[in-house]
Amino acid sequence: MTIYDKSGQRIFFCRETTYGKPYDPETALSAFTITAADYPHWRRFDKITEGTDIVVPLVEKLKQFDLADGKHASAIFSGNIEPQEFTIPVNAQTLEFLVLALTGNTSNNEVALTSHDRKITQVLTFSTAQPTQGDYFLFDIINGSDVVEHYALWSDTANDNTTGKPTITGINATRVLSVDTSGPPADTTALADAVEAELEAITGVTSANNTQNVITVVVDNAGAVQPARDSGASTAFDVAVSVTTFGATQYAIPEAVDTTTPSFTMHVEQRNATTAEDIVWDLFGCVIDSIEVDVNFGDKITKANITFKCPYALENTNGRCTNEPPKKQIDAFPTMLALKESAGNYLIMDSTTDRTPDTVDKVILRIKNNITFLSDVGTRYMTLAATGKREIEMNVVGCTSEKELFTFYQGVYVASGTDWKPTSSTGLLNTVFKLQRDATYDYLMISIRNWLIQEHNFHFVDVDEAVKSIDITFEDSTGDSNGRIIDDCDFISAIDETIMIV
Repeated sequence: MTIYDKSGQRIFFCRETTYGKPYDPETALSAFTITAADYPHWRRFDKITEGTDIVVPLVEKLKQFDLADGKHASAIFSGNIEPQEFTIPVNAQTLEFLVLALTGNTSNNEVALTSHDRKITQVLTFSTAQPTQGDYFLFDIINGSDVVEHYALWSDTANDNTTGKPTITGINATRVLSVDTSGPPADTTALADAVEAELEAITGVTSANNTQNVITVVVDNAGAVQPARDSGASTAFDVAVSVTTFGATQYAIPEAVDTTTPSFTMHVEQRNATTAEDIVWDLFGCVIDSIEVDVNFGDKITKANITFKCPYALENTNGRCTNEPPKKQIDAFPTMLALKESAGNYLIMDSTTDRTPDTVDKVILRIKNNITFLSDVGTRYMTLAATGKREIEMNVVGCTSEKELFTFYQGVYVASGTDWKPTSSTGLLNTVFKLQRDATYDYLMISIRNWLIQEHNFHFVDVDEAVKSIDITFEDSTGDSNGRIIDDCDFISAIDETIMIV
């Protein structure tokens, strides 16, 4: 008996260059068309720790009744394909979907690459002396123009750069490089020497040093790239990859004020011991309807729930992915240790005055985009996604010795210049929401201006509660002159530009 197993489940994603078209630097892929099994540009979600239902958009089945019918329908007609909604819960490792929930796809509304800040250092360990002809592993770099380039290095036992050379979807043939494995190599050290020579022939790699069967690779140019990974086809190179230092890239994320939004293709698999029974689907045009980030002391690590809407899906008859992305080798943000404040950059502040409660037990940040899908003649599924009203909300639970936030809550709102604020306040209520692992190379900072306090509890405590706690909900208020409530959003991370920028 072959029963679907937990370890056989896969959920990957990639950014779409245009709506419904998965990222492809070779521009060979078509929109709303299943991906090849060897598609090499999938990315992992942050750790998915709980079961989730992925609802696949399918053609509606419409029962048809006639006055002359009896108790049951006389016909079943096919209708349209309605968009479906599903939520994926994750432990927050990189939170790229949080910043992408704010941005758009048009000039002045999309992610901008600010700088490449740190080089990746990774260690490749080889355990097979002579990989089979045509087996390969994948390798990415940042080139001199600050753009990600994708390479594959393959085993050439004929040493003619032709026989058995693999063709890989989304990687240019000029970047599919042969490694001389004729001979055969005496051992894995000799193989690693051959790989080292080929790596150092790539413009942008000068440090690939082999010790026995282990290569430590440092690329020339700083920047976030996906680590090297072994192909899943055949036995491949049998190379193990570990990252010593992740590359880092910094992005500036403007809050979009138009209706565009980033879209993604997802690839989902439930594998079976009998391959013919695999359930494999591609979901196109997925957009972020909402995201909730939960920083709760009791949870120990930061969590997020991402709600997607998807208008179209196809069963992927090409089968399971043979070029899986590497797992994210990054720890999740620890809750309170990761949430940072500094002078003038507080979780809650009145102008620059700190109004954060004396103790904070929980912070939940929510962004909702209110996605609407648009249809077109001749097409059964929705062909465009548009964002509506953006709702931003923050809930804070803690304890305080001051009543100022309650004063903000009860105040009457009046005009003050171009902004509205409570009559009793001296300035707008603002927030710097900063999750940080490393102050230089790994943090997310969102500056939010002009909160409206929509809820504030007025609780009297009993002896077991001991002290009064406060539970406050902030909502987005009036925007600035550009219509934005997000003043600034900076993201420096190991997430590469193939996800962040179209």
